[in-house]
Amino acid sequence: MLSEGIIKNMGMTDDYISPEMVREGFKKCHIVVNRMLKDAELLMKNGRYSSSVSIAILAYEEVSKANDFRLKAKEDKGLTQAEWAKMSFGRYAHKTKLSSIVDGRQNRLERLSQGQSDFLNMVTQKFGFTGYANLQTSKSENMLLQKIFPKLNSIKQDCFYLNWDEKGKDWTYFDRRFNEKIKKSIAKFLITITETSMKSQKFTMDIPKKPFVEYTNKEWEKIQKLKSCDDLKKIIKYKMSREFTKISNEAIVAIDSYPEIKKKK
Repeated sequence: MLSEGIIKNMGMTDDYISPEMVREGFKKCHIVVNRMLKDAELLMKNGRYSSSVSIAILAYEEVSKANDFRLKAKEDKGLTQAEWAKMSFGRYAHKTKLSSIVDGRQNRLERLSQGQSDFLNMVTQKFGFTGYANLQTSKSENMLLQKIFPKLNSIKQDCFYLNWDEKGKDWTYFDRRFNEKIKKSIAKFLITITETSMKSQKFTMDIPKKPFVEYTNKEWEKIQKLKSCDDLKKIIKYKMSREFTKISNEAIVAIDSYPEIKKKK
């Protein structure tokens, strides 16, 4: 991570990327993510699981960057170059991008009261997002993602590079860790999670920038006709299916068992 001193010496504190360019960056980020997901899907279908998983992880990092753009754009704010440097350069940038979405979601879930949760359930019904988990289940599931997502950085390195397993006293890489079924489940799980995040981001950018309680009936009708709303409903329907539940359970157990690669000091 770049220190504040280095950032200041580079003259990056006062300059910023304009709100207009942040919004443009959000759109172009999704173009990059969509291309990587298609590549990951193609590789998965052809049994190239190591390459598929590595690209899917990189796509998730990029969709995390898009989320930072989205949050800025929703407030009509620009992005300082110091902020850009933090999310793009340095040894911790990858780990931060792997955890920022689930960490932010957990913070929002923890702040919700039961009354607010009931209201959000009503809102999701209006959107047509049936099958959403209740507040407690959502918290538990997200805490599990918080636990396993930091390990994706180690998995990504094992997908690209040969590593020495000190415990097993042998050379290792991702393809040696699991059988074909588990590797496919990990790839499909990561592709689906990333695609869901991307479609959710697009949808939230398309809806009116005001509290749900202020939406008129016409606005609700317009929302339900949005392509991004329809796209999000489709991916949510798949995420609630028995097929994906089985895939995600297999992938989560496998990722959780993965040894983290720790750099020696």
